[in-house]
Amino acid sequence: MADYVKAKLHEAWEFLKPAETEFKEAKSEVEVRDAAEKAWGAVVQATDALIYALKGRKPLSHFERRKALRELEEEVGGLGLGIAIWRDTRRSTRPFTKA
Repeated sequence: MADYVKAKLHEAWEFLKPAETEFKEAKSEVEVRDAAEKAWGAVVQATDALIYALKGRKPLSHFERRKALRELEEEVGGLGLGIAIWRDTRRSTRPFTKA
């Protein structure tokens, strides 16, 4: 079990490092989106590690992640893991801005 969790956390860092660099260097909306995709990959890998460590199963889809996070929230209570982080934001129409 520990090997899978460590591997997933390592993968999360491998996604996050270039995401941060690419975001800092981004000059266009497309480059920001590419960095965000990598950052989301880090979230997915870290979430898989959490679910496996606490539930003993490997989620194979976003649906399975949402379901496992809801279960964890019920078991642990009040973490806000179940729905908010997996909300579908692809429908957002907010314009791109970078500070």
